[in-house]
Amino acid sequence: MIEDTIKAVKEAEKQASQIAADAEVKANELLKKADSDAEGIREESKKASRIAYEERMEQAKADGAKVLEKADADDRKAAEDLKKQASLKEREAVQAVIDAVLA
Repeated sequence: MIEDTIKAVKEAEKQASQIAADAEVKANELLKKADSDAEGIREESKKASRIAYEERMEQAKADGAKVLEKADADDRKAAEDLKKQASLKEREAVQAVIDAVLA
């Protein structure tokens, strides 16, 4: 009976040792998988950030081009308005000179 008890204790110790070894292997596997998953998440995050940055830059370029086009159109209109005013003033000046000479 004592021998059976000693045998049972040794068998339990052996099983406990095997369970601990299996748990350590499983824990290491889980840590490796977690590291791998984390690296994948980091890479996806970098990729998503890069794509978002590129999209924002493209939008900023498009917005900048629109602003430049509008400024150019405004400048052209202002130049045309100045030409018209100068033409009117020129006519008035010529007429004033003619009137002064004829008077």
